[in-house]
Amino acid sequence: MHIVERGLEEKAVLFVVSRSHSAEIDALLDELQSLTETAGAEVLGRMVQLKDNPDPATYFGRGKVQELKALCEQLSCNIAICDDELSPSQLRNLEKELEIKVADRTQVILDIFSQR
Repeated sequence: MHIVERGLEEKAVLFVVSRSHSAEIDALLDELQSLTETAGAEVLGRMVQLKDNPDPATYFGRGKVQELKALCEQLSCNIAICDDELSPSQLRNLEKELEIKVADRTQVILDIFSQR
């Protein structure tokens, strides 16, 4: 599975849940942005939800999922990429809510390796 389709201009938003917004989170998102760009997608935005634990169904809380959807629509993004590993149900639920492709860090890394 390729997160970045050949011949398709992929535009991404990165997202993560964190207990606090720190330089460490910024560094992790910087690294994910670099990986995403290496995979061939353009990163247009980022979103962090300050929360102790990810929601088991949708990773972000319901309100934040709607904010993420609005951001993706505003930026005309066609993929949202999470810095954490998402469960299959979280992936499915987010894709249903956002109505775009959703991937996680592991999928981005595997996509880079499959391209080489």
